[in-house]
Amino acid sequence: LFNYLPNGDFMALRGDSQENTLAVLAVAQGKQATLTRARDVPVNFGQWHDLQLVSSGNSLTGWVDGQKYIDLTLDGPISGKVGIYSKTDTTALVETFGLQPAE
Repeated sequence: LFNYLPNGDFMALRGDSQENTLAVLAVAQGKQATLTRARDVPVNFGQWHDLQLVSSGNSLTGWVDGQKYIDLTLDGPISGKVGIYSKTDTTALVETFGLQPAE
């Protein structure tokens, strides 16, 4: 997750192995909205995948295993904290989590 704010609002890059999708979600005041969704993304269950989110100003790109699937422009820049997001009925294993500032 990213753009986590003190009031609990956040955004997330979510890979869904049941739907084979990659989506950018926004949660505001407890209500979830899908900002964009890419279909036919190979995020197979039981396999390791490299999910990457790149943010620059108000632009976002979402990558799975080195291939770009999402290109999104937001209304404003991103701020706030980052972390890991998983639905309540999901088990996710994380091998590496990193944050790299833009150069």
